[in-house]
Amino acid sequence: MVHHRPRRPGGLPFYIAAWLGAGAAVVVAAALILDRGGAPATSVSLPPVHERELGAAARKAGCTVAGRRRTLSGDAVAAQAARPGIYTRPVSDGARERSVRAGIIVVEYRPDASDGERNRLGDLQRSMPAGTVLAPSAALRANQLSVTTYGRQLRCREITPRALEALQLFRGRYLGSGPGA
Repeated sequence: MVHHRPRRPGGLPFYIAAWLGAGAAVVVAAALILDRGGAPATSVSLPPVHERELGAAARKAGCTVAGRRRTLSGDAVAAQAARPGIYTRPVSDGARERSVRAGIIVVEYRPDASDGERNRLGDLQRSMPAGTVLAPSAALRANQLSVTTYGRQLRCREITPRALEALQLFRGRYLGSGPGA
């Protein structure tokens, strides 16, 4: 006499269902942990970067990338670094120097920039708010845009989509590069 055990539900379908259930539980747990109290996430939509090499992007945009002096002037010694954010007034030379020494990128534009140009620059600042200062600068004459970091500067004659692409590449390469970062 042969005894047959009753078959339990199982086999491959049961195995797959168990793994799918476990995966769903992990997704739900992650969603609950990452939920920020129902507040909508703030996101900034940036234009795509087509050029991957900073020098080529700068040339195509009519911008230049150059080294800059790394000395502390008397103003910078006494100044506080400008905190990352969007400014409606120019930052002082000393505050700019202290900021770049701390690894912050300082983006300055001519005060006569259009609302659309200022909005696009604001979007770039908001995409990396902890590392970027955005401010007008009356000192800009030949260029519409100047992006400064410790030891480097990007200067653009116009604020164009290509110039903004060069700005993104410059910021990506030099953010956090100061000696105090």
